[in-house]
Parts: sequence; C-alpha cells; structure tokens
Amino acid sequence: VVCAEGQLECSAADLVSESTSAFFVGDLLAQCSAGPLVRLVAGPWLLAVSTAGWALSTLLLPWALTAEAAPRVSAHAWLQGIRGVLCGLGYPSAHAVVAATPADLRATVLGLINAAAGLGSMLANAAVPGLLQRYDSWEVSFRVLGFGSLVAAAALVGLSLQSRVGLWVTPTRHVVVKGNVGRPQDSRSSLGHDLWRWLQDPLIRGIIVWMVVVSIGGQAVGGAFLPTFFIEQHGLSVENLGVYTGVPPLAQVAVSLGAGVLCDVLVRTGRVTALRVHLRFQQLAVLVPLLSLLVLSRLDHSPRAACVLVTLWLGCTSFQSAGAMAVLHAVGGPRAGELFVLGNAGAKLGALLAASRMRWLLHACGWPPLLLGLAAAYALAGILLLPHMHQVERAAATVVGGVTSKDSQEKKTK
Repeated sequence: VVCAEGQLECSAADLVSESTSAFFVGDLLAQCSAGPLVRLVAGPWLLAVSTAGWALSTLLLPWALTAEAAPRVSAHAWLQGIRGVLCGLGYPSAHAVVAATPADLRATVLGLINAAAGLGSMLANAAVPGLLQRYDSWEVSFRVLGFGSLVAAAALVGLSLQSRVGLWVTPTRHVVVKGNVGRPQDSRSSLGHDLWRWLQDPLIRGIIVWMVVVSIGGQAVGGAFLPTFFIEQHGLSVENLGVYTGVPPLAQVAVSLGAGVLCDVLVRTGRVTALRVHLRFQQLAVLVPLLSLLVLSRLDHSPRAACVLVTLWLGCTSFQSAGAMAVLHAVGGPRAGELFVLGNAGAKLGALLAASRMRWLLHACGWPPLLLGLAAAYALAGILLLPHMHQVERAAATVVGGVTSKDSQEKKTK
C-alpha cells in the first residue's frame, strides 16, 4: 500500500524484502547477546523490556518511511534492525520462563507461547486490511500495533511485580557426570565452549536444523511473503487478503494450544510416555506440511484451495510445540533458554538469507520451484531429527557437561 500510494519508488516485493532482511539482521545479532542475557536477567523482565522497546520502534516506523529520500533508506533499515534486535530477545526470554515451569505443564506453556505468536500474526493479517479501508491511512496500523504492544509490556511488568520475580537470575549448579565427578559446575561457565559441545550431539543438531527450516518457511515464505504469494500467484486483491492471510495463523494458534494441552493430558494418564507423544506430534509436524507444500506448488489462481493448503502447512507445523520444542526443553532443562538461543541463531540466519534472496528467487524461478524446495527442506529436517528423538537422555547429559552412565545405558537397553 505504501508503494501503491506513490510515497516510495519501489515495488511491494522490494520493500518487503528490504524490510524483512533488515529485521532478520537485527534478530540474528540479538542471538549473540541473548545467551548471556538469559543467564543474568530474569525471563519475565527481559521479555517486558524487549516488548516495550519493540513497541516504541514500531511507533516510529511511519516517520522512517515518510522521511526525505536519502535519510529514509537508512532510517527505515536501522529502525527495522532495532526492531529485529528487540524481537530477537523475546523468544529466548519466553523460553527461559518455560524452563522454570513444572515439567507436567511445560508442553501446555509452550503451546501458549507459540499460540501467542500465531495470534499476533492472525490479528495483524486480519486487522490491517480493515484499518486501511476504514482510515485510508497506512500509518494507523503501526500506531495500533505499537500502542497495543506497550499495553502488553505494562502487563508483563505488573505480573512480574505481583509474582515478586527478581530482576536477576540466581546461577544454577549442575553436576558433571564425567570428567569432574561430584564437582558442581556454575551455569555461567564458558558459553562458547558449551555451545560447541552441544553441537556435537545429533539430536541437538537435528532440532537446530528443524528450527532453521521452520523459520524459513514460517517467517520468510509463509510469513512476510504470504500476502505477496496470494496476490501474485492467486490473483487476490488487497481488500480480500484479510481472510486468506488470517486463517493460517488461526490454525497455528489452535494447533499450538491443542497439541500442548493434549500432550500433557496424555502423559499424565500414564498410558503413554512423554517421548512417544513428542515423537508422534513431531511426525505430524513434518509429514502434513511436506505433503501440503507438494500440492500447493501445483496450484495457480486457486485462492481457496491455496488457503486450505497453506493452513495445513503452517497449522500442522505448530505440532512442533509438543514435538521438537518439548524435546528441546527435556534436553536443556534449566538451560533450555540458552539451548534455544543456539537454534534460534541458526534459524534467524536462515530466515535472513531466505528473505534477502526471495526477490531474486521469485524473479528467477517463480513460486512453484520455491515451494518444492521448501518441501524438500522439511523432508531433510525430518530425516535428521526424527531418528534421534529417542536419545533425549544422552543429549541432556551433553547439555550439563557429561554423558549417560553405563548403568543408565544398560537400563535404557533393557
């Protein structure tokens, strides 16, 4: 809409690509500081600060876009980068909060967090076209999102004060199983050494690859470029985008919440192990999106069918809340926030590269080959992750600095 009004000499794809690339650069940079920060600052407080900063930078975006030509480019890019940094601190801090919740409620809390992200996308995709029609001003959308986020930040501060959550994190102590038997290890030990050790484990590597694929698919292709997909590939007008781009995030919300609650209920019954539930949900998160993308790549000017398939793709990917993400917390324990930072850094790098090359890929190949490539990425991520999901105990020992004992291995074999 900004480009259509003639205020900027650009195409919608160019502006989205530039904006998304700058945002992901900031998001990626945030992962460099997120690890130390989640060790020092309590998750609720870090989440509140990052939300407030994101809200203020969102309110400034209309100014950055409407400034004079030369400063506009740098102001817009810098501001999007700042928004990326602040947003990039949000998820690690939220996962630090999840790590502190009881294990029997963890999948439900993970579902709530992922559902909140989908709910935000759904509300934005559904509300923005209506705001554009009603007020005939694209600046209003940024103001609504900005002030709404300020309210959310204030609520987080209030909840932290009410719950008497301290600003700083008390270091946890872990016992190294091998090499330093019986000697406690401070959780604030060398982060770089820990990250390198974690990467040696195949389950952790599989989770990271999965996070990269989901970030490319959900944030770049199925997020920032979803309106462009419906407009260019299926001939929708801006006025009709609300429903088509609002339904997939709604499915993400429903699946995230439903999978998390169902996972915890099934495990509490005692009839099935948590690992088996996580594995089944992750299989759904891989196979249904894979098949949906294959069929979606063959459609042209079929917006309703495309909406159904996009909904299946993005919605069923959210089964990861009770799948790969639940396993991440089972592996990471109290250090799950730091482990998430490692995967999120790779995910943001993948999203950055995808967003920066999307324009070129669309011009060179079009949407069908792009969707086929994404389907192949889902298949590869499933191959790397699913066979190793039963090795949670070994990966958890790697995170705390040791390996599973011989007795534990023999018990697992039996």
